[in-house]
Amino acid sequence: MTKKIEAKYMGFFWHIHHNILVEWSDDINERIGAIKKNKPQNEIPIRLKLLKKVKGKLPKEFIEADKARDKADKALDKAKDKAYKADKALDKAKDKAFKAWNKADKAKDKAFKAWNKADKALDKADKALDKARDNKQIIKLHNKECGCKEWTGKEIVFG
Repeated sequence: MTKKIEAKYMGFFWHIHHNILVEWSDDINERIGAIKKNKPQNEIPIRLKLLKKVKGKLPKEFIEADKARDKADKALDKAKDKAYKADKALDKAKDKAFKAWNKADKAKDKAFKAWNKADKALDKADKALDKARDNKQIIKLHNKECGCKEWTGKEIVFG
């Protein structure tokens, strides 16, 4: 809930800060509290004595420049907020991508290990099958059924 500030506590004031002659305050009580809490004891009396609301009319150029500065300050705050949000979104995306990358990399490693294992199993099975083909019963059956002269026992010889 936003607290309502009385008009006497907002407006242009002299010496809100030690190095700025006149500036706007939305709630001068906040600044007074900050002075009392944070400033050296020897500075507090003079700061509070000089902190006064502007009574006269300030030049139009000053008022316009102050409004333009306030507008630019608000635009800066919005831009900062967007930049911080975008940066957080980027960090999240990077984290997500990194996790996905690691997961995919582990899956790839696992798949290549399975491939190597399967390749070795295939080599072993091929050797076992080649050995089984050299079985005398198979050779005898081949000779009986085919009777070809082109088979050397290892390959077909072409004319």
